[in-house]
Amino acid sequence: MNIINLKVNIKASVKSWVWAIPFSILLNGCATITDSVNALLGNAEVVKKIPEKGDRWLNTESRWKNWDTGHPNNQLVAWSYQEHALITKLSASNDLNTFSQRPHTLAIKVIQLSDVSGLKTLLQTTGGIRAVLSEATEMIPNAVYSDLVILAPKQVQTLVSARQQDAKFVAIISGFAELNVLTSVKVIMIPVITEPQEAPKVEKSLIDILTLGFFADEQPELPDIVRPAIVNLDIKFGESGISAFVATAL
Repeated sequence: MNIINLKVNIKASVKSWVWAIPFSILLNGCATITDSVNALLGNAEVVKKIPEKGDRWLNTESRWKNWDTGHPNNQLVAWSYQEHALITKLSASNDLNTFSQRPHTLAIKVIQLSDVSGLKTLLQTTGGIRAVLSEATEMIPNAVYSDLVILAPKQVQTLVSARQQDAKFVAIISGFAELNVLTSVKVIMIPVITEPQEAPKVEKSLIDILTLGFFADEQPELPDIVRPAIVNLDIKFGESGISAFVATAL
């Protein structure tokens, strides 16, 4: 048998198989028709594994739970300006910043930075912490933006801030009367979120349905969306230091 005849025979066999499908479905009854069509159209129930969204800060380990800091996707992130990307809730206890047996107001600075190596050097001493609290943003190493808040006992304030261009870190500096380096400061990195993109759903042709998609073109895989996270901070301030720190990212 020559190649031409072989191609003709294969084509004829495929055609006869394609047109045999509807008749075999009809022979099996209406219920089978419904089930078959649903399966062919993709309407059958499919259990999909939904990826875990978001992240949370582990205080005891000083890291994000899910974020892989060494992942190659981190190099693809554009650290651009984004509105409403940093939400900070500041809550004061009744005995906030107690000295001389009385509670007092507390100065808190929320700083966005592109790098924290210089800041960490300053934060090693109580004098450095006081300097950061009193200095303008441009005088703090690698700071791109800061908010200064005066928090009163029993007060709750929420800051909704834009993440600034090139901001990769957030630092919380609190000016307690009895400064303790370990309980007056928190510094975290803004994590990276990777979200898979789903290809747009393509309407199936009659041939695709009848051939179970055997001759359909494969859809190209879309690249993941890689972006800086939106960070939520919930911080409680007590008698002489930060009493609770919760950070989540979406």
